[in-house]
Amino acid sequence: TSLQAIKKDSVLLSDGSKIKADLVLLSVGVRPSLQLAKDAGLAIGETGGLLVDEFLQTNDEAIFAAGDMNEITNTISQKKQRVPLAGPANRQGRIAAENALGGKKRYKGSAVSSIVKVFKAHAGSTGLSLKQAKEAGFNADAIVVHKSSHTSYYPGAFRVSLMLIFDKTDGRILGAQAAGRVGVDKRLDVIATAIAGKLKLEELGELDLAYAPPFNSPNGPEQMAAFVAENHRIGFSPSILAQNLEEWVLAKNPIIFDIRDPISYSRAHLSQTNNLSQGQIQESLDSLPKDSALLVISEDGQKGHILTRMLLTKGYSNVLNLSGGYISLERQERAKPFEKLRVGLHAVEKKSIQKSSESHEKKASEVNTAVEKTEGPLIIDVRTPMEFKMGAVPGAIHADLDSLEEKIPVITKNDFNREIILYCASGARSSYGVRILKGLGYTNVTNGGGLHTMMSRFA
Repeated sequence: TSLQAIKKDSVLLSDGSKIKADLVLLSVGVRPSLQLAKDAGLAIGETGGLLVDEFLQTNDEAIFAAGDMNEITNTISQKKQRVPLAGPANRQGRIAAENALGGKKRYKGSAVSSIVKVFKAHAGSTGLSLKQAKEAGFNADAIVVHKSSHTSYYPGAFRVSLMLIFDKTDGRILGAQAAGRVGVDKRLDVIATAIAGKLKLEELGELDLAYAPPFNSPNGPEQMAAFVAENHRIGFSPSILAQNLEEWVLAKNPIIFDIRDPISYSRAHLSQTNNLSQGQIQESLDSLPKDSALLVISEDGQKGHILTRMLLTKGYSNVLNLSGGYISLERQERAKPFEKLRVGLHAVEKKSIQKSSESHEKKASEVNTAVEKTEGPLIIDVRTPMEFKMGAVPGAIHADLDSLEEKIPVITKNDFNREIILYCASGARSSYGVRILKGLGYTNVTNGGGLHTMMSRFA
């Protein structure tokens, strides 16, 4: 049975049946037409491409070839491959033309860098995948990071998800895969350059790249990935990929700590896990055997690294941080569901057709309702709007740290003696917020700490 026609809301098959469809994805691949080459007696390579040497010359000395039909060398694995991409094809064209006119320029091959756009999402890769790297004989491993495309407080930042593949033996960079809405191409291009230069993880992390808040972070996603990978490689902060988690959990039966805030945990979590803050875990270490297998899950892996380091320094040697955190775990479950592990999934967000003016009016109404509360302390959440949207302490008013000084007169109605409790994710930003308010003359302001602590007090 084959596809015969694509209609407005369905597809028609060759057997006459009709299937309703909102989206049709055609994954047809690319196969070169080599009949002319075969008729000319030209040799075909092991991958089904036209066989050429390093000068792009065929077995007929008078014929040079370039483009998607050629079988070329992967510059990392040194294996033969066909690469249907415009970049390598164009560069081959220049070299083939030069050599056909008497030149002797060599074509080194391709590391294969590509990128696609699907609606507003971008995804791409460069170099070898983890599977390809292992098949090529490398002692390969990988880590995952999820980091903002540029400094998060500057408008327009979106998370870049990046998998970095490397050789565990010497730290050589072998490949990367990335996805996001902004800055994906930049990360892939930097890593492609690092691969071409045979850079190692430490060298990638030390690159002096352009930085200003609208464009990058002091350490962008590719550099953060290099730090995380090197920490994992040398055993300073060992981690495990979500794709390998089920086998390890079934073999080790670990104690699993999910250190995300209670709101995030309640929405979706891995079954049979313990939702505790780092402070709560530290307080209960006396009852935790030193030989326990431990797994740490955080939102994106960053806070998991901190707890992993704390546990290692306390003498727990069998500790792993989930690389990429719960974000990676959920994506793995959606892409290839686990057989034994039970992973909670967040509901897919529906696109809103609400007009922006209606949305602003609704938000203003919510703020006014919160401000009108007169009993008990004013609880102010100084996290970012995105963090607040993901869940907050019941009754909390949102005023991120950058707008706190501007909003506080409206929130308190200039009552400088009103009891105010500030909180954030960990207590760091709210501590600074307390200093701001005390500097403005507010006398009854305290730092409530992180969301974990506040939820235990007020939820």
